[in-house]
Amino acid sequence: MTKIVRETHITGEKGVAKFNSFCVNHIPYLIWREEAKNDFGIDGEVELTKKTENGKTEATANVLKVQIKSTKTGSYIGKEDEDSFEFIAKDHDINYWRSHHLPVILVVYFESSDKLYAKTVDKNQALVGNKKSH
Repeated sequence: MTKIVRETHITGEKGVAKFNSFCVNHIPYLIWREEAKNDFGIDGEVELTKKTENGKTEATANVLKVQIKSTKTGSYIGKEDEDSFEFIAKDHDINYWRSHHLPVILVVYFESSDKLYAKTVDKNQALVGNKKSH
């Protein structure tokens, strides 16, 4: 019996790799720490850095939690045009992100264009929609 690697897994890995590359190449550098196990709605965290007066990179202890959602076929995506798209998340995901004690950034990776988009999860924003949350 063979083990099958699903396309969604590969797309997810591409999204994480793209985000890692973004962090490594960002100025100032962003420290990306991927969750090694027990990923239940947060894929990792980013610690912000700054340049010191003598040009060294200093960790700031300012941490943001990150959830990366990757899509090849448009899953998670509602209305889309050239300037924007609507991300559809499950209620339990939104409630989890909103209840986190640290800021949460939602990152969406589109494999077809090899692009990342990010937005802070606004803990005070009202949910839109009925059975699906946006």
